[in-house]
Parts: sequence; structure tokens; C-alpha cells
Amino acid sequence: MSRAKIMAVVAIGTALLAAPAPSAAVAAAAPPDFTVTILTANGSGCPLAQPSSVTSEVLPGGETTLRYRDFTVVGDDYRTCVVIVTVAASAGWTYAIPSVENVAWVDLSAGASVKLQTHAWFTGIDWTVTDVQKNYGPLNNFWETTSTPETPQWAPCDESLNLSIAETVRVVGPPTDTTTLVSTTMLRPMWKQC
Repeated sequence: MSRAKIMAVVAIGTALLAAPAPSAAVAAAAPPDFTVTILTANGSGCPLAQPSSVTSEVLPGGETTLRYRDFTVVGDDYRTCVVIVTVAASAGWTYAIPSVENVAWVDLSAGASVKLQTHAWFTGIDWTVTDVQKNYGPLNNFWETTSTPETPQWAPCDESLNLSIAETVRVVGPPTDTTTLVSTTMLRPMWKQC
């Protein structure tokens, strides 16, 4: 084979290797958008008269944290807070909340206890998450809980739904025992195309 033919074959091969891939193979699916907006928060743990008693932060992946300003419960009492948020996702996608995590600061003497009830649901749909957890004194530390639904509840496609998150904290013990609910986090949503 002549040198000119070899050079032509090498040039064609190099051109084929450098050819761009079809656009469908190059274009990666963009992650769906996920927006969460607090509509209202009310209850003895987050009075409606204090509009900044709950704030929210949404990370790029969709993980959403609600932070409570003054959700403290003393012994032999309880407080509750119901936060209603509107949730919207990209058209053509649906999502499920895989679990809800809570962080509380607990200061309990021996014999005292705290109970944390977590409920979350989409408007018009059965419970998405429902859980009750307990902890006992003596304890002076952060307490982290995770509530996971038995079966993921998928939101309807192409709809903005309200999601309610209800947290109730009950402390059994003398008034010196306290628990402060610091935050509630809905972990990064699971996604599927409609």
C-alpha cells in the first residue's frame, strides 16, 4: 500500500474517531426542578402570630429543611406545629419523599421521657409518613430521628400539591426537663418520569 493511501486511511480513521456523538447520546437528562414554599405554620410550637417561627431551605437536589425558632417543650407538657408547604416539580416528573429526619436538643433527668410524633401527607392523599419515637433520660444531647414510609407515596404528575408536616413533642417529667425541636428535613426526593 502506498504511503499516500496509508495517510488517507489514517486521516479517515481519525476523522471518524473525532466525529461528534449523536445529540441524543450527548444530552444528559437535566435534574428535575423542585420548589418548596411555606404557606403557613401554626400551633403552640410555631404560633401563627410569629410568621418567622419556621423557615425553610431547599438544597439543589431537593432536600428541604424546616428550622424552628422557638419550639421548646418543658416537662409535663406538649407542643405541636403544623407546617403547610406548596411543592412543585418539573413537568413530566413525579416524586416521593423517601423519609423525614428530625433533630432535637434533649435535656432530660433520670425517669423523664420525650415522645416525638411525625406526620406528613399530601392534600387529598393518605399519610405519606407517620411515626412515633421515644427517648428517655438521663440525656443531655442532640436526638436525631428518621421516619420512613413503608411504601413511597408518589405525588400526582404535573400538579402542585400542598404538603402538610405535623410535629408533636411531649415531655414527661418535671419542669426542668426540656426538649427543643430544632429542624425537620425532608430528604432528597425520589424521582420518576410520568
